[in-house]
Amino acid sequence: MLWKKNYILSLKTFSLFSTRMTWGSGSGMQMIAATKKDDDYDSLFIIKEGHGLDACPTGTSIKCGSVVRLEHVNTGKNIHSHQYPSFVTESQEVCGFGENGMGDLNDNWELQCYNSKDSIVKGETQFFLLHEATRNYLYVNIRKSLYNDVNCRNCPIRGHREVSCTTSKDKQALWKIKGGLIFNAIEEENKNQQ
Repeated sequence: MLWKKNYILSLKTFSLFSTRMTWGSGSGMQMIAATKKDDDYDSLFIIKEGHGLDACPTGTSIKCGSVVRLEHVNTGKNIHSHQYPSFVTESQEVCGFGENGMGDLNDNWELQCYNSKDSIVKGETQFFLLHEATRNYLYVNIRKSLYNDVNCRNCPIRGHREVSCTTSKDKQALWKIKGGLIFNAIEEENKNQQ
């Protein structure tokens, strides 16, 4: 996979998702959820270098162990976490933060490859996303995370799942790149010169 591209990140049958909606409690920041849809434009994220790190040229391969930020394409917010409790599971809240991709150190995630023989992240590579500041993993609690009429009456995200952080490094925290828009920077540069 390459840096600074638009990707859909998925967890088994769920994809990361966000909209301009904000939480009505907790931090009040932008909502991050998981959806069963795998073709939603609100599920596109840009993978880029971590906050405070040198910029990586577009087209550079992502290596296992890299510190990255995930910027939501439609809103420019980074996936962010901190010590607020999450709405449904009361785990660690995950939200969207920043403006136009600019944020802070709480946007940094270490990409830890799982059973990979290669040091480069590819489409089939499974990985954990470890939140650097709190040392917890991005995950979806399959048993408890569903937004429904009991915990989210008449809300537009019913049927989605809460994304939060956990201390456990288990299958509910295992992600991969599912698809997206990939542009080769060298080819684009050559087209512009013609």
